[in-house]
Amino acid sequence: MDGSRLELNATQLSVGDLRYVDMVYSVALREVRDSHLAEDVSQAVFLILAQKGELLKADVILSGWLCRMARFAAANALIMERRRPKRACPFECQPA
Repeated sequence: MDGSRLELNATQLSVGDLRYVDMVYSVALREVRDSHLAEDVSQAVFLILAQKGELLKADVILSGWLCRMARFAAANALIMERRRPKRACPFECQPA
């Protein structure tokens, strides 16, 4: 890669960016308002970082990029949740 790109490898992502996990989770939780979905969104954001991290320019502020990606991923997760058909309760909802 040339000097204008941010060089990231798996070790740097797994250890160096752990300080951002709580920030990404809190952004996701604010957007989706569901702790389980926020965990999924956080995981998706760090997967995106692992896949596209080497494409980031060196002058990108990583915390800002992660917040923006968390908002985009949360919006996508909410769209997916709305599209998912609601399952009927097999036991509690049936009349006795």
